[in-house]
Amino acid sequence: DGEDGPEPDPAREAEVEALRRKHECPICSDVMLGPRSLSCEHHACGRCLQQRAAAGARTCPRCDKAVDLRAHQPAERLLGESLAARRCFCSACGDFEGTIEQLKLHFLGCPRARGLVALRLYRIAEEGEARRLDPKEASAAVVEAMRVDMAGASAALVHRFPAQEVGRAEGQWCSPPFTACGKVWYVRMGPGKTPGSKYFCLLPHGHSERLRCTLYFARARGHGFKDSAVEDWPAILAGHPWGPSVSADELEAYKQADGSVLLMVHAFGLLTPPGDAEPAEPLNADVPFKDRRLSASHGSA
Repeated sequence: DGEDGPEPDPAREAEVEALRRKHECPICSDVMLGPRSLSCEHHACGRCLQQRAAAGARTCPRCDKAVDLRAHQPAERLLGESLAARRCFCSACGDFEGTIEQLKLHFLGCPRARGLVALRLYRIAEEGEARRLDPKEASAAVVEAMRVDMAGASAALVHRFPAQEVGRAEGQWCSPPFTACGKVWYVRMGPGKTPGSKYFCLLPHGHSERLRCTLYFARARGHGFKDSAVEDWPAILAGHPWGPSVSADELEAYKQADGSVLLMVHAFGLLTPPGDAEPAEPLNADVPFKDRRLSASHGSA
C-alpha cells in the first residue's frame, strides 16, 4: 500500500482561498494587475471598471451596491504590496519564475511575452467593439441602468423578470425572497386567464400575513411607471398568493428593449384581519391600474 499524503489543513486552505479572492478581479476573474478601489472599498481591474461603466452598469461587481464606477481611486497600499509579492512565472518563454513585481522587469526583455500581451489586447479591443455594436448588449445596458435607478427608490423589491420567462405561455417564475414588515415574501409571475396575460402575485413565505403594498411596473425608459395597489387581499386567502393580472396589451407596454419586465414593490404595512371575512374574489381577479409618473431619475417623461 502506498503512503497517504499529508492531511489537508483547513486553515491553510481557507487562507489560500481568501488570498485568491482578494487578488481576483470580480469582473474578468483574473489576477488584478491594475487594481482600483471603489467607494464601497472593493477592488477590480481599472480597465474592467471602465468597460463596465461604459456599458451602463452602476453597481459594484463584488457586492452589487450602487456606486459610481468612474470615480475609482488607487488601490489600498496593502493590496498593492500583496499583489507585487505574489509568485508567478512567464508562460510565454518558461524561463522566469518570481514575483509579479519582478515579472514587470522580465516583460521588458521578453519578446514572446510582449507578443502575447499585444495579441490579447487586440482581442479584448475587438470583443469590446463587437459588444458595442450588438443591439442586444446595448439594450441590456439600458435596462440594467433602469434597474439600478429603481433600486435607489428604497423599494422592498426591485426585480427583473427575464424576457424568456415573460414570453413563455406556461410555467411560473419567482423573484428572489425579500423582507417587508418583518416577513419574507416572493413575487410570482405566471399565465393569466386570458391569452397572453400574466399574473403577478405576492406569495407569503412561512407565514399567513397579508401585505399592503403597491406594485410599480416600469414602461420603456422615459415613459414612467404604472402602479397597482394591493389593498384588498381577502382575509379568507391569508397565506395564499394574491395580486394583479396584467393583460397582454398592458404587458407589451411594460416590456423593456430586451423583452424583460421590471417590477418594483413598495410596502406600507400589514392588513389587519376584519371582523367577518367575506368570500374572496377569484385568485387572479384584475386589480385596477392607475397611471403614475415618478421622478425624472426613474425615467418619467
